[in-house]
Amino acid sequence: MRVMLFGRQGSGKTTLAYSASRHPELVPMCFVDFDFGLTSIMHSGVDEKSIFRVHLDGNRGVDALADWLLRPADTLPDEMRWLKETKTVVIDSLPAMRDALLFEGTANEYRAGRTKDPFKATQETWGITSNRIARLINILGNPDRSQFHLIVTAPLHESKGDGPYLNPALLTTVNYAMDYIFMTQVGESGSYLISTTPGASQYVKCRGPIQKTLARLSVEYALKRAGSNASNVNTDAVRGWFVVRDPFDKEEQPNTFDLAIFYDLWKQAVGLAQ
Repeated sequence: MRVMLFGRQGSGKTTLAYSASRHPELVPMCFVDFDFGLTSIMHSGVDEKSIFRVHLDGNRGVDALADWLLRPADTLPDEMRWLKETKTVVIDSLPAMRDALLFEGTANEYRAGRTKDPFKATQETWGITSNRIARLINILGNPDRSQFHLIVTAPLHESKGDGPYLNPALLTTVNYAMDYIFMTQVGESGSYLISTTPGASQYVKCRGPIQKTLARLSVEYALKRAGSNASNVNTDAVRGWFVVRDPFDKEEQPNTFDLAIFYDLWKQAVGLAQ
């Protein structure tokens, strides 16, 4: 399962990514936390036994992780135990990773005398950085090379309105590597929402039988939530939209949605369900 989540800051991307931990087949999870998003939800009751929190040491760390991923699991040293046990990798977020690597690369170029501005990345540095991240994403997203499920996040590109904040090279990589691209949003009631079918944004990506299932479920859930007011529900407006289940609330939350629920639907769609 390879999913990208994008949306405005504070729209629940990290919370939704963490919701995958509700499914036993998706844990332990490894959070590569460049955006400190995990920090923002730690106080809510994150089950720390279900996650590994990994810090990558800049460009060398990203390259090292990519190299380790290409090695057979039984050849990994003990200090890479988390990589042996991880079921799902979360990169939170791609632009934060990119900016950290760009900053380091530009500083190195400045110290070497190859640029006069320590804060402005050269075209070459942009290219090297994009290629480095693309290599990691392509390894993680390739089922022939990686046994992991992959979740990545990105903020909304405010000036463009409905797309992820990624430079063209990374956007191409994501479109190629990710099977599903969903958009998050905060609803009028303050609850987190997720769009799973194209329509809310041209960048939302979901195809095949699972798209029809999600479209049907979203309308069904909306009608159930509306109850006696179901006749007032605009089914076209709610199609593909779900209220996100709160992963920190142990109470029943009927007619809500998260990545643990999506995983079961995905398994049925690809023929992996028991």
